[in-house]
Amino acid sequence: MFSFRKKNRYNSHYAKINPLQVQVQSSWKKTFSNASCPRGSLTVEAALALPLFLFVMIGIFSIGRMMHVEQEISRGLVGSAKELALNQLETAGIFLLDSKMKRYCDRDYLDRSCLASGMNGIRYLGSSYDEEEQCYYLRAGYACLVTIPLIGEIRVPFSQCVKQRAFTGYDWERGTRLDENAQYVYVTETGGVCHTSRECTHLMLSIQIRTDMGEDAPWRKEYHPCERCTRYETGTVTQVYVTEEGRKYHTSIECSGLKRTVIRKKKEETKGMRMCQRCGRAVAS
Repeated sequence: MFSFRKKNRYNSHYAKINPLQVQVQSSWKKTFSNASCPRGSLTVEAALALPLFLFVMIGIFSIGRMMHVEQEISRGLVGSAKELALNQLETAGIFLLDSKMKRYCDRDYLDRSCLASGMNGIRYLGSSYDEEEQCYYLRAGYACLVTIPLIGEIRVPFSQCVKQRAFTGYDWERGTRLDENAQYVYVTETGGVCHTSRECTHLMLSIQIRTDMGEDAPWRKEYHPCERCTRYETGTVTQVYVTEEGRKYHTSIECSGLKRTVIRKKKEETKGMRMCQRCGRAVAS
């Protein structure tokens, strides 16, 4: 009797279980019991992905630095070309290209950048003035240093070229010069003197630096502070800029008092203005 009841209780218990449920549970256990965890493959993937990621980030950073250097040199070439075209120095101005580039470029940044040898590494071979086209062709060749992991430092060459037409008063639409028989003089925006030569020393400022900042410095007796730039100085001034023709000292090389905006006009348009005692003495009328 006891064995019969026990057998019936066993059969009634399994009779309540769904056969589909039993099949799903057994298949789930079989699948996950036989599966193996890919622990080793994760380590290999990380070992390959991390160096690749670092290599890409270093490449992006290097490209950004080289683009900044390229932009800075381009700014220097454009500024130098405009100054040469305005002063009409023609072929002689090519020999002054290096000094003009240092004036328009941020030399401190370029010397600390990836530019090989700093600004001294820029070569201006091929720069010229075309007399027929009356255009300046300023060319700059240089190299940037890029460090690549596991390879080392490599040199990437670059070159830039800027074309600038000289300001000669030539009318390119009509193809003729404007008033070829007219006599032209040069004047400044604020000056009241006419100059017959663009190379007059009154127009070509010779800027000098004074580093002796003592109260008894000899230059303090000859020069007075510039009202434009000295009023903005709040810290200690270590050097000032003066000119041979001026009577004021400047604390900033970018001060407008150290620049000359020269305008060429017909002599008949400058009535009431006196001629320069240096360059206009021979043609004064």
